[in-house]
Amino acid sequence: RVPIDLGGMAATGIMVQAYVKLKKYLRINTGANYVYDIGQMLAMVEEPILKRFGIDIIPLGRKSYYISQWKDWQLFDGTKVKISLNYNPKEDENGDIVLFDNKGNIAGKMPKGGYYFEGLPGPDTHPTGESQYRKPTVEEYEPYNQFSEEELKYLQEKVDYLFKNTDYAILGDTGGFGGLSGLALGGFNEWWTMLLTEQEYVRAIYEKTVNAWIKNLKLYYQAVGDKKICAVVFNDDLGTQKGEWMK
Repeated sequence: RVPIDLGGMAATGIMVQAYVKLKKYLRINTGANYVYDIGQMLAMVEEPILKRFGIDIIPLGRKSYYISQWKDWQLFDGTKVKISLNYNPKEDENGDIVLFDNKGNIAGKMPKGGYYFEGLPGPDTHPTGESQYRKPTVEEYEPYNQFSEEELKYLQEKVDYLFKNTDYAILGDTGGFGGLSGLALGGFNEWWTMLLTEQEYVRAIYEKTVNAWIKNLKLYYQAVGDKKICAVVFNDDLGTQKGEWMK
């Protein structure tokens, strides 16, 4: 039969507001509402839900997926959730929620009454609300989401644990490319301009990104590929709600 997935990767995830309502409908009162992806407000799907719907997939997420320290937070409607200790949401004078990371930089903003955090321009947005972005040279540019030796070791130990202690099909996740959509290079407006005005620069960035990801996938396979992973996810934003970015 066709495998069933809920929460095996971000694209099959469930927003925490919907997750809370689902648990209430099913009269599941145990556990807590953990938000592992605070930008999209995605809930970590718990075992009772996996069993109830016959879910086949369990994620082998990046190390950031497995948050070790949580704290309580409350949504606009009063729903209680748990988020990573590394994030500090604060309400501004307009009633919007501004999300700060543990370095004091703004990581996103949730409009008053909203459901998720909207990204802000540039990779290093500071408390002033203005991007401190400076376009890197090709030599300075570091492709997004590269694996460290520490994380590869962590994933090797995690996949061993999942394989020995669960009956689910394990889905690996290498994360997004970042650079292919320009999200790691100053945001959409700047990147779309560069596609027209700095094509040599864009090609060099793309080439460096692709080469880095080929290396990344080889390292990932060496760490977990001989275990019982059924598939691996890698992705980037290459479309819109209405279709492709370009034809």
